[in-house]
Amino acid sequence: MRVYNERITGVQTDQIGRPLRWTWRRRVYQAGPVLDYWVTTRDWWREEVSLAGGESQQIRHWLVEASSSGGSGQAELALDEASMTWRLIGLVD
Repeated sequence: MRVYNERITGVQTDQIGRPLRWTWRRRVYQAGPVLDYWVTTRDWWREEVSLAGGESQQIRHWLVEASSSGGSGQAELALDEASMTWRLIGLVD
């Protein structure tokens, strides 16, 4: 797996929050089947600001089949629930 850990934009999800489509480096990706799903917690001890007030410390990860105009493979995507930002963790060709 090539590790990128870069922010992605234009993420579209289904009704339960699974990623369906996203844009990374000006290329649109389409998600296929979900191969795996897991939840981790934020590295709260590294945060400059406390996540007080009930903010989620969870990061949801999906490993999906992915395709774009450049080919297909697998992508690991992560949603940080506290900031509601999506990241492309890595790609496997």
